[in-house]
Amino acid sequence: MDNGEIEVFTGYRVQYNITLGPAKGGIRYHPGVTLDEVTALAAWMTWKCAVAHIPFGGGKGGVICDPTKMSKRELEALTRRYVAEIIDAIGPEKDVPAPDVNTNEQIMAWVMDTYSMHVGHTTTSVVTGKPVELGGSLGRREATGRGVMIATREAAKHVGLNIKGATVAVQGFGNVGGISAELLAEAGAKIVAVTDWKGGVYNAKGLDIPEADALRPAEQERRRIHRRRAAEPVRPLPARGRRAHPGRAREPDHDRERAGHQGEDRRRRRQRPDDARREPLPARAGASSSSRTSSRTVPASRRRSSSGCRTATATSGPRRK
Repeated sequence: MDNGEIEVFTGYRVQYNITLGPAKGGIRYHPGVTLDEVTALAAWMTWKCAVAHIPFGGGKGGVICDPTKMSKRELEALTRRYVAEIIDAIGPEKDVPAPDVNTNEQIMAWVMDTYSMHVGHTTTSVVTGKPVELGGSLGRREATGRGVMIATREAAKHVGLNIKGATVAVQGFGNVGGISAELLAEAGAKIVAVTDWKGGVYNAKGLDIPEADALRPAEQERRRIHRRRAAEPVRPLPARGRRAHPGRAREPDHDRERAGHQGEDRRRRRQRPDDARREPLPARAGASSSSRTSSRTVPASRRRSSSGCRTATATSGPRRK
């Protein structure tokens, strides 16, 4: 923890059924998480995927903690440790987690990063609900709340209620309820009350949902992150070493420094003098004539060996007697 103490948390990951495919289900952080609750939610995920003909099974996970009393660094340490403990149970072909109660796209980014470090390569498909910058899907954050809005709209049609002008109260103004209220307001409904676990607000004339949504701590954090990203754009690192070929894949960032050193070694080798191009050393003074080299051609009949005898290794014409 931030104060230097060691605290032990209890977490679960349940794979209820994987007949149709990899398990699929969220991860929640809440003080009331129990094994029975996680198992029941994993069973619900099994039926939801089967009814919707989605090739996934049912899974669910959770950690017993109170994220409202934990710092961002503590939440990151908790998430990474939790993923390290269930690393053998999750994966794109085994179990794909997702956001749930008190977890968001930042938590999912930590899940993906921790899993990728353990397997040795980036694996964006290990989790859903990631930031768009890390391979997340556009509209994922609003997907569950949009489903609530569609179900409410169709239920109103079924009972003969016109959604335009209808008064709506939203119980649970969190990641799902906030989006549901915003979309229902866009559809023409009048949102008169919203509540969460801390309390609620009511206005018979209708609430300004964007203004009320901006008061949520999670929404404030999300907007702060987006403002920081807009103010500090990511800049590419300068290329080092050899220049990339247009048809060649770009080297990974963590290999650029090593490639730069290799390029420097190659340049140094090219600068070394070639031994084959060196001029022969001049003859020493006082050396015998037999040790001197000359480019003048001498007839074979006049060549002498080192012992003073004539040799005729190459003659043209008849040999003289």
